[in-house]
Amino acid sequence: MRRLEVVRRIDMICRGAHRVDEYRAEGYLLSDPPGVLAVIVERDNERGTTPYIWLGTFKSSDEAMDSLRDILYNIGRREDRGFGCHEAIKIYSD
Repeated sequence: MRRLEVVRRIDMICRGAHRVDEYRAEGYLLSDPPGVLAVIVERDNERGTTPYIWLGTFKSSDEAMDSLRDILYNIGRREDRGFGCHEAIKIYSD
């Protein structure tokens, strides 16, 4: 069994236009030589943790981080959430 190591973590908090609650998602870069894996976990204040996993393999950490930021922002904009990511309140990155 392979052992994966977390290389970087990014947290994103969005606020919708029509709702008071916030939307959270976390992205992780995992070292899997020779590449880097990207994983996303969604958080929903109404229902607790909703594991929405998106997994991709990239050649570099920079490429993976760029994709993670794009995907995190777009998840918040999905129409089925009832609101878009109109405002990125905080983006944390380790």
